[in-house]
Amino acid sequence: MSLHFSDEDDLLEFFRTSTEGKYLLILKWGAAWCGPCKEIQPMFDKLARENKHDRLKFVSVDIQDMEDVVEDFRVSALPTFHLVWFSAGGKQHIEHVFTGADKRKLSNMVQIGVKFVKKKK
Repeated sequence: MSLHFSDEDDLLEFFRTSTEGKYLLILKWGAAWCGPCKEIQPMFDKLARENKHDRLKFVSVDIQDMEDVVEDFRVSALPTFHLVWFSAGGKQHIEHVFTGADKRKLSNMVQIGVKFVKKKK
């Protein structure tokens, strides 16, 4: 199951609890009005169900009213996907990024994430 955030404070708190490499996050940045975002969401949720790992989290973010976070992650198109982890102090490390509702790229990103968390045990 993927996590969903539409409140910036809740998202930032989640990021704070994800520090020090505890989790690898697959972030999907989208919006309720974005057709391609809605189109890819079922696959994102399916991949989340199929790739359960205690250190891999799938997170959907509705960018409405999240200007600061969107700017920090340099989201300029929707949907945008990030494979990211946080080190001590909340520094973000983006391992992979792509834009668009490309199912093949999303599957590839998930496989990269699964290999990453298995390697970091």
